[in-house]
Amino acid sequence: MTLDVRYQVFVSSTYDDLREERQQATQAILEVGYFPSGMELFPASNDEQWELIKRVIEESDYYIIIVAGRYGSLGPGGISYTELEYDYAVQKGIPVLGFVRADLDNIPSGLVEKSEDSVQKLNGFRKKVMSKTCRKYSSSTELGMAVMKSLVYETRVRPRIGWVRADRARSDEDLVRERRLKDELERAQAQIKALDREVRDRSVIVHEIPREKLAQGEDEFFFPFLLRTMKRTMLQSQFQSLGATFFASSALASMDISKDNMILVAGD
Repeated sequence: MTLDVRYQVFVSSTYDDLREERQQATQAILEVGYFPSGMELFPASNDEQWELIKRVIEESDYYIIIVAGRYGSLGPGGISYTELEYDYAVQKGIPVLGFVRADLDNIPSGLVEKSEDSVQKLNGFRKKVMSKTCRKYSSSTELGMAVMKSLVYETRVRPRIGWVRADRARSDEDLVRERRLKDELERAQAQIKALDREVRDRSVIVHEIPREKLAQGEDEFFFPFLLRTMKRTMLQSQFQSLGATFFASSALASMDISKDNMILVAGD
């Protein structure tokens, strides 16, 4: 059975300025049959949500980073959440697919950083992303095509664990092992039933055992017991058939055992 593995891909970027780009990237991920996830579902606005985002990154098979003209909202230490996500994915060894906007001069002025500090941080982040394998793009459509090609290549050369449907999670080897274990269980159950029948068929009543096959000796044993009303002669014959001598216990001392009928309530 060939497993239909699907991958979870985390998309990271600034949000307001890259809505169209994120939409194209998400569409590309869906078209190759994978699951997109990102900050739209888990906005990193506080520490608790940041912890949630880290867990989602850890569960993802691939990480996509898109960088354009904004550095993004700042998190702990004055670092943007986008860069924090990137650093965490690298730290966890998640394969990173980087995409950097090529023509910054053509980005509308409202979608680029204004302050000198933010511009410096953005340039430093761009250099960090481009220090690894990445692609440049000039439009959202071009980005979508680049994401699709990169995912197809990356999943072929660096396949990950991925996700499969629960009803298709078993390999051919698993199915063979299951059938073998099932057969072994059925054989064991059949053997148990056969042994039960054999024990039941071989069971005999005590007085049918030949006396000569019983252990011989003169030791006396006293057994507590509870019997229903029976003939004295019958009780004695039962003991005699076992090669034992019948003695009335102290529980019978106050009873008239000379009568033909007797009731033995208990022995001590």
